[in-house]
Amino acid sequence: MSDVTAMLERNRKAGFGDKVDIEVLLAGRNSINWTASKYTREGDVLFFYCSKSARRNLASIPLHSRRGWSKRRALKLEEIYTGLEGTIFATGVASSSAIEPNALRRDHFLPGYSIVLAQSLPLRPVICPSRLVRIKRKGSVTSLTTNQTEELFRLASRRSALPNTFVAGDPILGYPRWSTFKKIAKEMLALDEEVQVLDFIAEPVAKLLRDGGTVILHEVNCFRDGRLTGTVDLAFRFCDSWRPLEVKIDILALSKKALQKQMAKYSGLSRLGSTIRRRYSVENDQIAPTPLLCDRHGLWAMQDGILLEIVRFQELVGFTKFEAKKLLMKSFRKVTIKHMK
Repeated sequence: MSDVTAMLERNRKAGFGDKVDIEVLLAGRNSINWTASKYTREGDVLFFYCSKSARRNLASIPLHSRRGWSKRRALKLEEIYTGLEGTIFATGVASSSAIEPNALRRDHFLPGYSIVLAQSLPLRPVICPSRLVRIKRKGSVTSLTTNQTEELFRLASRRSALPNTFVAGDPILGYPRWSTFKKIAKEMLALDEEVQVLDFIAEPVAKLLRDGGTVILHEVNCFRDGRLTGTVDLAFRFCDSWRPLEVKIDILALSKKALQKQMAKYSGLSRLGSTIRRRYSVENDQIAPTPLLCDRHGLWAMQDGILLEIVRFQELVGFTKFEAKKLLMKSFRKVTIKHMK
């Protein structure tokens, strides 16, 4: 628990007394250094989540780090964590872009990237995010799609007087729609995070290809013979079959072996079960054996361990949505039939 000891020492030096970080956030303090994604920009909105293991972590703080804590103080902290575990309890705005590791001596948990938080705003009541976003178990930052951010902001605005700096969509790329997709493809704009590829490339393509009147499933659990094999980013119904779609930044930059190993988790499935946004289940005979992949350059299929290129997105720039859908379907059938031969 050296991280916790360091946190308490840092907060004492910063004038926060014996407060743990969650108390500093709840107090609405200004100019707090906090862990963030390296892609964070000034003006970005952050939401703060209290892990489900918070009370257990509190109990494991070394005794020598609790100097001056009374029994009442310990019970108060336990009460705070009990009420906040598994919830989004505060929001705030970054007053700086991401700061490289070790650039500040008081980073939250070295050696991660950090930002300076303009002010934290507690949310009362708290938000339970389980039906909206899957919180990463590893790492301290979970990136949000535009839809997730907007929904969280809508919920948060009912609970606190939020700053007026929030803008719908990505501040640089705009809002996820077909025109934005074509702009990215035409200008070959660099997307640095998978969540951006998901927002501005994969989701518009899935909406374009899906069978009429069907839904798109997000964060989908994949099962084979009753056992969970993995969680794929999207699944949608295309040509009368449900197809898992995995999102990457640049597929060709990945090792062939690692890609085959991951995609094997999404092949030959017996059931799909969506985990967020919609509670939805798809059974064996409705699931295509071939999963799809999407990166910032194009759409691919993985068939029998072989990566098949369906289309490069630059090829779709000069087409309407209707024309692009026809081209995508033609390319998909051509590629898969050719491989089967």
